[in-house]
Amino acid sequence: MRIAIFIIVLLFPIMIFAQDYLFAPAVNDARARGMGRTEILNTSGGNGIFVNPANPGFIDSPKVQAGGRLFFGIIDDEPLNEIGAPYQYWEAKYTIHLKLTHISFAMPVKTFDSGIELVFGIGYNSYFDNGRNYRREYRNTYDGFSYDVKVTGEEYGGLNTISPALAVKVNDWMSFGLAFNKSVFGKMGNKYTYDYESPPQYSYVLEKSEQENTGSAYYFTLGQVMKITRKLTIGFMWRSDFKFKLRDGEHYYKYLDGDESEYELSDVDWNIPAVAGIGVNYQITPTILLAGEYQTRPFAGMQLYYPEGGESPPPSFFYVENGACYRLGGEFLAPVPFRVGIFHDAVKWRDDWDDENPSYKTGVTTGAGFEMYGLHFDLFGEAAFWGYDWGLEYNETQFTFGMTAGYSFKQW
Repeated sequence: MRIAIFIIVLLFPIMIFAQDYLFAPAVNDARARGMGRTEILNTSGGNGIFVNPANPGFIDSPKVQAGGRLFFGIIDDEPLNEIGAPYQYWEAKYTIHLKLTHISFAMPVKTFDSGIELVFGIGYNSYFDNGRNYRREYRNTYDGFSYDVKVTGEEYGGLNTISPALAVKVNDWMSFGLAFNKSVFGKMGNKYTYDYESPPQYSYVLEKSEQENTGSAYYFTLGQVMKITRKLTIGFMWRSDFKFKLRDGEHYYKYLDGDESEYELSDVDWNIPAVAGIGVNYQITPTILLAGEYQTRPFAGMQLYYPEGGESPPPSFFYVENGACYRLGGEFLAPVPFRVGIFHDAVKWRDDWDDENPSYKTGVTTGAGFEMYGLHFDLFGEAAFWGYDWGLEYNETQFTFGMTAGYSFKQW
């Protein structure tokens, strides 16, 4: 346990901003998010480009969509006080963070008498969403001297992509799709500021720290939708493996005594394995739709490489076995469409110090849709919970609210 505690204290800033969403594909479409994250079949309109590019094959007029999310949360790390670690009496939380997450446009094109319809699309999407605001307060004790610290942190960036796509509607019950996804706006990093109630008596105490690098990647997404019967629909998705390259990294420190230091970070490549998933929709009645979904999470293949060699491999505790995502949702077509769902998604973080199995984030979702001034709005709300036990327990409660707004042009 002492080794675990030492590593946790040493890597505290890294762990705070690199836990449950590390390489977790974001579900940004509000309809799918409200239905328990069942995105393979329930991502609306052109937003299907980002997960199952066969979905837009069934739209009948050009459509533009955009949306974002609001995130905040509670962090419960109280057992840290019980084991004699340097950090005492501390509180932490994620403060409100707003972000534009997606923009899409899809346009159907009829092919005259062939019976085949094409839908062209393009979109911007936050695939890995690293945006967080963070605040914590604690008392640090070192060599008999104690001081109180307030830390304000921000992480930004992630993996943002631009994605041209093509869907082919073969007939009224089958569609195929292909999307190419290329990174854009690759800057990502974090910033911390440190405020002290009574300045500690050490010249090397931090006042500010910043880290930034540039991430780049490209990958393909394939999808298929089959309407087996009037009630049963099945969808498949596959995303290719890719390298997430981090380059031009810099780290900057400023200390209370005015000294500054900065250094370059090593170039690294993260190998991100391919993922696949299947979604099923069943229309129980004309007003009740049930949805289920399964996706792979091949964490064991997510390995870190140094392209120039010479550096040590990452600590062994970053290795996590494969996991999966299990998602259920429903939509009820009342005067206003109402949605609910649950999910149980694997997280790239060990559940136990001595166990390589992943932690899981479990959550409940809800949502609704409505029309106003010719626009269609989908809203969602989500409460999620996850944690781990490495000799001390760490738990988070996260809240996310979001919206997708869309406009359908007249059919031409």
